[in-house]
Amino acid sequence: MTDEFDILHALRIKGRVPADQVGADPAALAAAADAGLVKVTERGALLTGPGLLRHGRLLAAQVAAADGDGLARAYDRFLQVNPGVKEACSRWQAAGAEATDDDLFAAVDSLERAFSRIDRPLAGIAGDFPRFGGYRARLQAALERAGEGRREAVADPGPESFHTAWFECHEDFLVSLGRDREEDE
Repeated sequence: MTDEFDILHALRIKGRVPADQVGADPAALAAAADAGLVKVTERGALLTGPGLLRHGRLLAAQVAAADGDGLARAYDRFLQVNPGVKEACSRWQAAGAEATDDDLFAAVDSLERAFSRIDRPLAGIAGDFPRFGGYRARLQAALERAGEGRREAVADPGPESFHTAWFECHEDFLVSLGRDREEDE
């Protein structure tokens, strides 16, 4: 895909993002802003109405040209695993500052089991949808950091936690397939 799609898609999935965290060449972000597709403020970059429409057209073309059935099958597997991830992250967040090393290892164990069930489906769709390979790498890296005792890698709100990568992957499936989160849960 293009820098334009990557920018629009990142903003569609994440919402408002600090401009330096969009993950694109600053010149490409500026071009998208000049075209009226993105608004950049001190608080971050976000899609405009025309940007949302342009993103929708680009995404529809991408899905139509690729293996949409494979994407749907991967999402079905994701949905099977999602309740366990939500439960593990909720338990971890509820423990808060009181969380012990045993709590950490229990969370990591649960998330590793979930990841092992979604790893192959994500790898399988990464050829047509490379961004899902990015989620796969982020999830794996978060698990490695959490396994090393880095507690923030489980469910902190930052971009490098397992929970954040999982949430963004889920949102990407929903947007790419035109599905509604509440209907799927």
